[in-house]
Parts: sequence; structure tokens; C-alpha cells
Amino acid sequence: MLFKEKKRLVTIAISILLVQLFFYSKAHAQCSQNNFAVTELYFLDVNGKPIDPSLHTIGSKVTGRIYARFSGSANNSFFPLHFANREEVAGILASSTSSSCVQNTTGLSSNQIPKNELVYLFNYEITWGSETFFREIYMTWRTNEGQSTCRTNEASGQCFASPEGLRVSVEFSQLPVIWQDFSVNRDNKKQNIILKWSTVKEWESSHFEIERSIAGVESFEVIGHVKSLGYSDKPTTYHFTDHQIPFGSQRLYYRIKQVDLDGTVDYSKTILAENKTESTTSNNWQVFPNPMQDASLRINYLGANLPEKVEVRIYALGHSKKLTLQTVEKNMEIGHILQEFPKGVLIMEIIEAESVENIRIIKR
Repeated sequence: MLFKEKKRLVTIAISILLVQLFFYSKAHAQCSQNNFAVTELYFLDVNGKPIDPSLHTIGSKVTGRIYARFSGSANNSFFPLHFANREEVAGILASSTSSSCVQNTTGLSSNQIPKNELVYLFNYEITWGSETFFREIYMTWRTNEGQSTCRTNEASGQCFASPEGLRVSVEFSQLPVIWQDFSVNRDNKKQNIILKWSTVKEWESSHFEIERSIAGVESFEVIGHVKSLGYSDKPTTYHFTDHQIPFGSQRLYYRIKQVDLDGTVDYSKTILAENKTESTTSNNWQVFPNPMQDASLRINYLGANLPEKVEVRIYALGHSKKLTLQTVEKNMEIGHILQEFPKGVLIMEIIEAESVENIRIIKR
């Protein structure tokens, strides 16, 4: 007896399911699918903008809007639009159907439903990180203007039905990188400037371009490139050293330009680096005669004992000419090796173990 009852209940359940499928298939068959159809569904924020992924965590509830993109050959598809579906979130299908009567919010005078552009349907809340589908989509619409109520059954075939439905795509306002930090430090011993920056996350990032300006914040030029990691959801640190500091420039501005794979760019903040001003006198060294007379110029160490390691660098201000002396005596003539330098201002850097002295020389 118990077995027969179970068999009868199973038979009833199967019959109900077949009836539901029959009626849905019948409605599906009556709809002219090429006439007017929904092809894509999108989830945007409450202002209709792409979502910023850095503001949300997995499992959190995010409120936004559902937009649809329509296609088809018909020109008699008008608001209001009846849109029904069953939600499937993280593989779980809703037990009931949701429906909305979509009014015209396009701002256009005509109630004709636009095609191939995003159209607002209704507000919606998703679970961040869970895949969402709208299954068993069924739409009907008005075939003339001037109506304000939705038609839920369209016997003339002006409807759209899709049992499989569509996946809801979440549009991200995904920046190529999320900046974390950027710093600039001067190495007085080596007379260069070290740039250090870091990112929290990266998406489709190609490389970084290091830019410097010596004339305020309006005239940046590229002085180097650093390849980026590309894709990363962990903090990443980068370095670059500016070895060619322009002499006479007391205020140097630096910024980092990030370049995406598609050419999109983003900039870091701009940082000012103070460059040490050259002086005409020094504590330990003397250069004479200054200005130079004829081809004579001597360098003299004023201390008791000459340091073991001394390096002298000489640059022509505003010129590419430069010279480095690795061997330096306590008192030595160097005028003869400066003959090829142009007339004007020369900068002498005297680099010891723990200090750097700068002397300005006038060559006439």
C-alpha cells in the first residue's frame, strides 16, 4: 500500500512538471525571438557607473542596478516592458519568479525601447563574489505608445522567452593599479636620487615611466622605464635611481606614469626633491685660481691627512662634458685636463667616504 502511494505521488509530480514545461515551451514557441530580444545583462552601481572592486569584500551585499542590452528587427517595441525571470545565485535557483514593469527612464521623448545600448531595468542587490544568472526570462511589451501598464501576456507573439537565461555581468571600474606609496630620497654619497613606489593591486599593467621636471610641474620629461608585474593582488614594490641629476637644479619634481596594456595611463602623486646647492667654498678643499687664469687650476687638500679614497667629478653646467678623477693628490694641477671644457661655469664634486663637497669654478 505504501509503495503504491509513493508511486502515485511521483506520477503526479512528473505530470505537474511536464505540464509546466509544456506551457513554457508553448509560450517560447509563440514568441518571435528575432523580433525583439535581450542579449546582455549588466550590474552597475546605484549611479549607473562601473563598480569599484576595492570597496567590497567576498560575501558582502552590494546594491546597484540591472541594465539590459536589447536587439532585434522590430521597430514597434515600446515601454512599459514586462520583465520576468527566476534568479540563480551561486548555483541555487529561486523557488519563485520575479517580475518588474519597466517604465521609460531613458530621458527620450519617445517610448520606443532603445537597441544596442544599456537600458535601466530595476534596482538589484547581489552577493559579491557569487555568480548570478537570470533564468527563465520572459518579456512582453507594448506595440504602440501611450500606455502606462504592462501587458503580461502577448497572444500576438510580441514576446521573448529564454529558458536558459543570461548571466549578469558585473562591470568593474578597474584601475590598472591601486597606488600604495611613493617616496624620493637623495643619496648624498653617490650624488643620485632614489625613487621607491609600491602598488596594492595591478590589473593588465604594462610598465611605469619615470618622469622628472626641473622647471616646476608643467614640463615633465621621461627619464626611465620600469616593467611592471602586470597582474597581482599583493603589494609590489619598485625602485628607480636617477643617476643624471642636472647640475644647477635645486628643485626636482618627480612623478610615475603607469601605462596599461591597452595604453591607458594613470599618474602617481608628484614629489619635490630638494637638490643640494653648490657652493664656491668648501671645508676641506681649496681650488685656485678661481676664476681660472690661462690654463692653470690647482686643487689643494687643507686637512692634515688626505683620505684614502677620494673621487673628483667635474661637469660643465648646461653641457654634456664631464670628467672623473679616481686618483687625487693632496696638491695637484688639473688645469691642463680641463682644456676641452667649454667656457662658463664648471661644477666640481669632491666625494669622500662620508661627505660630498661642491665647488663652483668659473672658466674664462
